[in-house]
Amino acid sequence: MMSESTESTQPAAPTPNRRNSPVRDAVTIGIFIALYIVLFFICGMTMGAIPLIMVLLPVIFGIFGGLIFMVLLGKVQRTGIFLITGLIIGLMMISMAPGGVMCYMTIAGGVVAEGIYWLMGHKSFASMTAAYTAFVTFFALGEYIPFVWMKANNPTLDVAKVGMDMLNPATMAMYCLLAIVACVAGCFWGRALTRRQFSRAGIV
Repeated sequence: MMSESTESTQPAAPTPNRRNSPVRDAVTIGIFIALYIVLFFICGMTMGAIPLIMVLLPVIFGIFGGLIFMVLLGKVQRTGIFLITGLIIGLMMISMAPGGVMCYMTIAGGVVAEGIYWLMGHKSFASMTAAYTAFVTFFALGEYIPFVWMKANNPTLDVAKVGMDMLNPATMAMYCLLAIVACVAGCFWGRALTRRQFSRAGIV
């Protein structure tokens, strides 16, 4: 009789949390990185009609990419998200600038962002914002540097002409600053849309 009462008072074994399973998280990461790549391709396809989008690409990524990343990081707080994104996006751009500058700078941005995210903590909104801002800033530098210091003599593409006409060291710094502001705004936008999700994940 006593054994039965003892067994009945023992707490039930905890059920595994499916939301935190590595497979489930990997699928979620893959879906959101795919959305980020779709954003990249949409911007790329509209550059021919609106060449200015090329110059504003880091700003666009800052706002809308920040939204995508905040929703992702609200769901999954795992190491490697920024690094994987940097590698994929960087390798996609390996032939898009002289010497592969965009590729290498984007990958470097992924490495730096991953380091910031790890050092400042995965449960911190400040770390998410700082990491994403660093990622986009490196991407912006990789895009702008070829137009400022590696200019072609006879550019044939309209987007290249626009970049060379609009970018110099001063305007490059200005657009990088705009990208940083856009990243912060995009991250706050993402947190506002998923505030309940952030609260459940214990992100401060």
